[in-house]
Amino acid sequence: KDTIKEIENFLMNIKIFWKEKNLYWDVFSLLNVEFLYNWSSYFYFFWNFYKVENKLEINVKNDFSRIYKDFFIDYKVSYLNKAWWNMSEWKYNALYEWEKWYFVFDAIIPGNWVEFCDVLYYDGNEVHVFHNKEKFWQSTRDLVFQIKNSTNLLKNFIDTQDSDAYFIDLYNKMKSKSENFSNTFSSFDDFGKILSDWSKIHVYAWIKYTANWWDFTKCKSLIPKICINDLQKDLN
Repeated sequence: KDTIKEIENFLMNIKIFWKEKNLYWDVFSLLNVEFLYNWSSYFYFFWNFYKVENKLEINVKNDFSRIYKDFFIDYKVSYLNKAWWNMSEWKYNALYEWEKWYFVFDAIIPGNWVEFCDVLYYDGNEVHVFHNKEKFWQSTRDLVFQIKNSTNLLKNFIDTQDSDAYFIDLYNKMKSKSENFSNTFSSFDDFGKILSDWSKIHVYAWIKYTANWWDFTKCKSLIPKICINDLQKDLN
């Protein structure tokens, strides 16, 4: 196809069908994509195309470079200090399953809402919450979505106790899953205490260690950079 409109018309006719549930969706409604066309960058977000102006691209890259410089942590000096090479996300998370004061929350979804995190480390005073992803790419959008939602739940739990049901369910599911967790926190109150002070909680977006781990600024895609920029503003 040689025009944006032709691409749009083509995609509009593609459906995703879930046979068992007799449900279907327009593929267009599920796409959030970025592509190059005639040497220009375009985003597709929720039924609209946006051409990226040079000024916006420069601002996004500059903001991300600043965040990268100020907040990037080498895995060797982090609490999550096991090298992540040729393994999936869940296998990497599982490396911490029996480590003292490490708790793996991967795949536990209280109330069928959102994961709290992948791995939590408690150093006796402060809590370190890690959200892990294998690639710094468009999956970063999913990572940011998870961090925003779980962090909002945590803030509500601290400020208003509005998220009590979520964290009680989280506690009960973790107690059933992890002997390490249940031996450490004999009651929900014990678990709730370590999450009660926002100033002692640190949240991390953690990306798989790869050959180019040292400079994510060279990633050509703008989507992950926009997501990280937006997340940093929200968490401040």
